[in-house]
Amino acid sequence: MAFSKNRRLADLVSSAGEVSSFVDASVTHADLHTSMDLTGKTVTVANASTGDNDTTAANTAFVQQEIAALVDSAPGTLNTLNELAAALGDDASFSTTVTDSIATKLPLAGGTLTGNLIGTQAFFSPNTAGKNTITITTNAVDDGRIRIKSNTTDKVDIQANGISYFNGGNVGIGTTSPSTALHVSAGDGSAELTVARTGTYASSWSLKPYNADFFIRESGSDRVTIKAGGNVGIGTGSPSKKLAISNGGAQGIELSPEESGVSRIFSYNRSSNAYTPLNIQGEYIMFGTGTSNAERVRINAEGIAFNGDSAAANSLDDYEEGTWTPDLRNHTSSFSTQTWNAGPTAVYTKIGDLVYIHLSGRLSAVAGNGTGEFRIFGLPFVPRNTGGYQEFRLNFILGNQPTASDSYAAFAFVRNGGTDFGTRLLNGADTIFQANRIDNDTFFSIYGCYKTAS
Repeated sequence: MAFSKNRRLADLVSSAGEVSSFVDASVTHADLHTSMDLTGKTVTVANASTGDNDTTAANTAFVQQEIAALVDSAPGTLNTLNELAAALGDDASFSTTVTDSIATKLPLAGGTLTGNLIGTQAFFSPNTAGKNTITITTNAVDDGRIRIKSNTTDKVDIQANGISYFNGGNVGIGTTSPSTALHVSAGDGSAELTVARTGTYASSWSLKPYNADFFIRESGSDRVTIKAGGNVGIGTGSPSKKLAISNGGAQGIELSPEESGVSRIFSYNRSSNAYTPLNIQGEYIMFGTGTSNAERVRINAEGIAFNGDSAAANSLDDYEEGTWTPDLRNHTSSFSTQTWNAGPTAVYTKIGDLVYIHLSGRLSAVAGNGTGEFRIFGLPFVPRNTGGYQEFRLNFILGNQPTASDSYAAFAFVRNGGTDFGTRLLNGADTIFQANRIDNDTFFSIYGCYKTAS
């Protein structure tokens, strides 16, 4: 049955004076006032479960329960919407902002950088712990440094200002298959390795292969050429022997080992095809033979020494060959006429201080040949003065003597300290050979040797 909003008291009180109880189903929305003031009143409703989503009344416990589930133990500084908004920079488009920012980052999978990578160190490692294969860092003085390891051992260390090294195998420049410790390869005309120094002693040297030849260059100019086949030129680009040394023009010194079975040294001008003087200087020059290089000849300041004897007194200091002009004299006066029909042949050989002389010829006319001693002046070297009178005897052979007394044998001798030699008859009496014994048809031959003053 339906009830009005204002129930009758009789309906609520029984005939026995008792107030009847309300049955849950007996009170409906219509039984309540449209506006109810429950201030000071306690209204208790059942606590709904977390996550309920219906029209059941929510008590304060349910509200706190739902708020706690929403906060889920968040830090105290992030447990309100205002705090969360502040943490997100109050950015209403936070999702778009984050997405755009992530798009500027390098993915872990790799990618392309469009700007600079800035940092203090970088390590690149395999999947093995403790093995930093590549390290980009700084050295003790904060200069740049790159280290590359094999396992845990440094193989490459490159420092901007310090000691750098490569100890990891062959290095190729211009080639992917280096066959030596340093292998440089480039196109024709550009394969050149240059070493340069700057500053006070600036210089630039380079190595360059070209065609089948090899060049050592200074500041772009060839200084040493090694031709295909092994000929080496210093100062020349076309060495004709195994080693050719030039002053920049025609070749100078050439060395040719075992040419026709003999090793040779040439001083030669290739432009004029002529030999040139060779000057060798040193404290001494020694020539040896055999596998032990036994000394045979030494040329030093004292002269030429032989077989290892370097004593100054035993050195040969001079050798000469030449001619000299004889002057026939009556004692000290020259013949007024001394015409030769044959000759004269007057030659000498000087070895050290020993002079070998020879004079031969045949006269056709003489005059001024008196009774004085027959003497011949014009010796090529001054004889040594040893204090004796007849120090150096010469052989004196006469022909067509004019007088019978010439049947005595005659001899000649060089006077000490003089410039001539005199003559005597070999008769035991020290008899002079007179100049008038020489006539228009006399021929003679005088030969022998004497010591010179120097």
